[in-house]
Amino acid sequence: MGLGRFLALRIVVLGDFHIDQQHPEFTEQAMKDAAQVFPDLVIPLGDFGRNGLIGKPEGIEEAKGYLDQIGAPLRPIMGNHDLERESGGKQPKGTMEEAYSRLFGQSEPFGVLEFAEWRLFFASTEPQPEDSCYDVQECYVTDAQFEALVVKIKERPGVPVLFFTHAPPIGSGLRTVPRVHVRSTNAYLDQNHDPYRWLELVRTSPEIVMWFSAHYHLSHGYRNSHTLVHGTHFFMTGVHSSCTRDGKRQSRILELDSAGVSVRTLDHSSRQITQEGAFVWEGKPAAMMEIPAENSTLLHVAPDGFRAESGVRLIRESPVGEAPSVPYGVVSLPRNRYLVATGDGFSWEAEPEINAVLGTLHLGPPLRSITATAGICWFAWDRSLGYSNLSSPWRFVRLEKGAWPEAFHSFAQPVEALAPKGDGTILAAAEGWLWEASPSANGLKIEPVIPLPESCKQLIADGGQAWVVGQSGTLYHWTASVGKFIAIRDRVTAWDVWEGETATLIAAVDHYEVEISGERVRKYPMPGVPDQADSAQIIGLGQGAFVVVLNGKAYASGGQILTPIQLNGDSAGVHAVSRCSEDARQFAVSTVREDEGIGLLQIWQIQGL
Repeated sequence: MGLGRFLALRIVVLGDFHIDQQHPEFTEQAMKDAAQVFPDLVIPLGDFGRNGLIGKPEGIEEAKGYLDQIGAPLRPIMGNHDLERESGGKQPKGTMEEAYSRLFGQSEPFGVLEFAEWRLFFASTEPQPEDSCYDVQECYVTDAQFEALVVKIKERPGVPVLFFTHAPPIGSGLRTVPRVHVRSTNAYLDQNHDPYRWLELVRTSPEIVMWFSAHYHLSHGYRNSHTLVHGTHFFMTGVHSSCTRDGKRQSRILELDSAGVSVRTLDHSSRQITQEGAFVWEGKPAAMMEIPAENSTLLHVAPDGFRAESGVRLIRESPVGEAPSVPYGVVSLPRNRYLVATGDGFSWEAEPEINAVLGTLHLGPPLRSITATAGICWFAWDRSLGYSNLSSPWRFVRLEKGAWPEAFHSFAQPVEALAPKGDGTILAAAEGWLWEASPSANGLKIEPVIPLPESCKQLIADGGQAWVVGQSGTLYHWTASVGKFIAIRDRVTAWDVWEGETATLIAAVDHYEVEISGERVRKYPMPGVPDQADSAQIIGLGQGAFVVVLNGKAYASGGQILTPIQLNGDSAGVHAVSRCSEDARQFAVSTVREDEGIGLLQIWQIQGL
């Protein structure tokens, strides 16, 4: 495999250095692979040693013995597993840093290597404070380390910076492993403390042109193994051992000189340098800071979803979990966040504006209904109703069998639907009754309101009134002043009210029809043969605009759109939609990318509203 000594600075970047004690030959082979490309520097990104030793001095000592076989200078950092024992109180703080300094001759794990035209920055995981340790495996960085690195960036303005960290910063958009790292809330640097400071650092520091991280144990060929955000190229780094999550064992080869940079893959299975996930940039190093992010093909908006000529466009697409949402499973939150309840039993809190998922609010049976009001998330699953506080740092379920939610009530029969009233309370349909529920000092206060006219398919509330779509297709209206449900129309498949307008999806004899009623009534024919089993949904956006989910497809109309148009192709099923609480022109669509096994949340915008 030897290609001769490259005249640039050649760096081998090694991902998580987990050693499989059953297969030490993988590590021995990987060290030979690295040695045969004659690196000038080797950068291991943490998590040193075999299970049982990782997080102890013996683990990092074991890894050092292998790394010395490469015969090149080493500049390692530490990962989340290296510090989890100290964060969890099982080992005195400072133990791993002392071992690190003794073995690698560095005064501290973080720091900077200076070159004439490039700068290499290293941020390293540290033990967490006892009073805010939400997950012992978080990739935590102290304020002192962060501020020291910020000061160093300012010392040489205009010189390109390459960052090396164990986990990437929030907002990088790199592919994650939702049921592992996102669920544990350790997917990003400082995820439970101050993750946004790293994204702000990237946004305000044009010097940061490249960023290498590991942590996910994934290879380099995914569309989001390399991303470009705010002018910074982010690269995922794989693993050399059997702890790979997709079967590939890979490291990165980075080459820097005065004429550009290249990134290639060192594949430990084929024992070759390959072009998988390769990147080449030619030019003076300083000029790399001048290329705007929008010139890249690596942005996250899917071009095949663009419908600007029809008055609606896809402005953002963000991975959320590994499965599509349940029906009515998308809920808008303040600050451009969303809750997405998926069919595999998670409820993700997502922030698509920065391509990040923050954690799951439940882990267990798929939800029958989910809603949020006044900073509280409400869940309905099986025969239970419960809630969690959206402002609590403990709201996420980090353990596979973790307790959730904060409080719950069990009914004798399954909960059929939930709806927020807008005053911090919700209505729930269960046991043939309409119930009112709210948080209380003792956990949960729940009281019966009125018997339901029939089994509930959909529930909508607004202050002192409510609407029920029954399983028969009859729409009922209730107000506290009248004190009973009144049937107001039939053949209703789905219904919504927003800003004084109602949106109704009607099942005619051989087709569907949408009726929008406000200042005037407008009707739109829709495709498909009525199917009572279809989990259809409609949301109104005001000013005559609406979005419909029908037979797994999404249609939008309003603004410049005179005839409802289909948003997604036939191959991608849509499962739920939601208004955006921050922008009346925007709405969210839950779909799935079947070929990659990931759920997606798309943010669309209707023009002309």
